[in-house]
Amino acid sequence: MIRRYGNGSPCGRLADENQLEAYLHDGYWQCMDTLRDRQLLESQWQKGKSALESVVAGMDFWSGRRVFLTGHTGFKGAWISALLHRLGAEVHGYSLAPQSPSLYESSGGAKWMARSTYADLRDCDALKGP
Repeated sequence: MIRRYGNGSPCGRLADENQLEAYLHDGYWQCMDTLRDRQLLESQWQKGKSALESVVAGMDFWSGRRVFLTGHTGFKGAWISALLHRLGAEVHGYSLAPQSPSLYESSGGAKWMARSTYADLRDCDALKGP
């Protein structure tokens, strides 16, 4: 289900102009920020109960898709952009410039990106693009 929210903010104006959308995910979600989270997800994977398994198993889903990824120069964003690229997605990144040293730079993350924009998400003009 796609929902648009407008509230007068830069992103809200973009949503009002049908330039920005978000997908409301009703399914499984689990962060992986701590060792405890990692252990939980690994345990679920080993038991065959991982929601991630369905994403990875459906690799053809991402092939040829255009993906707009915010935060692509950060640690998690670098991994996700690499995975999406490997699955055949055309990845367009939008984030602040990478801080050195970073996984994005050391892994050559720029080579996976169809387009990479370095700007603040609150910058409405930069978010609209050229």
